[in-house]
This record gives sequence, C-alpha cells and structure tokens, in this order.
Amino acid sequence: MFRRVSRPARSLMAALLMVAAAAAWWLHARAWDLGGRSPLLNYDSAQYALAARSLAEQGRLQTTFALPLELARHGRPPWPLAVVQPGLVLVEAVLFRLLGPREWLVLVAPALAFAALALLLYAAGARIAGPAAGAAA
Repeated sequence: MFRRVSRPARSLMAALLMVAAAAAWWLHARAWDLGGRSPLLNYDSAQYALAARSLAEQGRLQTTFALPLELARHGRPPWPLAVVQPGLVLVEAVLFRLLGPREWLVLVAPALAFAALALLLYAAGARIAGPAAGAAA
C-alpha cells in the first residue's frame, strides 16, 4: 500500500530536485568546458544575446546577424529579427538592463527553465501516480 507523504517531505523532495538539476547543469557545463575549449554561445544564442543587448540599450529589436532572405530587403546592418524566440530575448534584455551585458547572463534563463522543468515533471508525476510516488515504501 502507498503511504501519504507529508507536505514538508514533498517540499524537501522539490528542493532536492532543484539541487540535482543545478548539479546536472553544472556537470554538463564542466564536461563541455563552456567558455574554455568550447564557446559559451552558439550561433542562435549569440544572435539572441545581440538582439537582447540592442533591445536593452537602444529599445530596438535588431541584430547584426542576417538571414540571406533579409539581405535582399535590407542591405546593411542592423537587420530586424526574422526568426527568433521573443520570450527569451525579452528575458535576456531585462537581465542585461538590470545587470549589464555580460556573456554568462545568456545562460541564466535556460538554466532556470531546466530547473523548472524538473519541478514540473515532479509535480506531474506526483499528480498522476499519487503523492507517494517515488517515496520509499
């Protein structure tokens, strides 16, 4: 039979999940040597970071990255964003506005989303399988 899990135990489980998610992310960053042998930003994240910096500093959603399609309409930079995740750019723009444009700030929103996903999966599992799911019998 399943036993009931108290609210403090569920809160502790959620906190442990957050710590485990942060540790997994940190181990991933160390394994890839982010900022060392491998670049911190790829093409997409660099494009988003430049757009976020432009939005934070000038109030315009633009970038120095261009799709070939944009070159036909706009011959010189800055180009408007053609394909972008607007929510991520807005979050990064707010972080840049508050803390200044720093390269590592680009990793904050994805890392928080990663940890939130762990909590969401835990909550969904507890709801589907019952509150005692995963608890020692």
